[in-house]
Amino acid sequence: PLPIEGKNIIFVTSRPAGEDNSVRTCSDITIVKDTTAPEMVMGQNLSAFSPNGDGKYDSVDFYLKSNESGKFIFPVTTDGALIANLEFPAKADNEFDINFSSDGFKIYSRKHVYEKWVLSSEVPLNDTLSEGQYRISAYAIDEAGNTVCSTAEVLLDVQKPKIENLNISEQRFSPNGDGYKDATEIRFDLSDNLSNNLP
Repeated sequence: PLPIEGKNIIFVTSRPAGEDNSVRTCSDITIVKDTTAPEMVMGQNLSAFSPNGDGKYDSVDFYLKSNESGKFIFPVTTDGALIANLEFPAKADNEFDINFSSDGFKIYSRKHVYEKWVLSSEVPLNDTLSEGQYRISAYAIDEAGNTVCSTAEVLLDVQKPKIENLNISEQRFSPNGDGYKDATEIRFDLSDNLSNNLP
């Protein structure tokens, strides 16, 4: 096995049989030994989104960056079912933004933080997204096949919360400190169909 992690140069020489020191031809080849997984940064801007077209939190963005060239694999599942499996090449230290909405995925990239994002590709969704928790796994795979994985979750919620039983104890009050109707109480019931999934 190659003893050195990183670049190794292998020399190949030839000489006539029976001669000890007379090298006739020589060539070399460079082989990179890489057993170290790449380092990956993953982030997201929202823990929940509502792709209902109202212009508020209609999509969620995931940020990816790897310190080595290779590729990213980006599977998205809900309730154990795979809804998308993105795969795209990655250059060392380039930044990627994956925008997830009801239309599908848009993959943006840039070389440096001060550059503008450039749309690299789009992956549409064939099925309508259902409400619930979505699990995102990001795999960074370098050119030698070493892999690192990071996961995230995001809640998809398109139904508005309900406000019921709204009432007020005193419709007219006088907060003047005289001890008579100085305060009023406002009470209501707030519910959401996915409240148990909220962070």
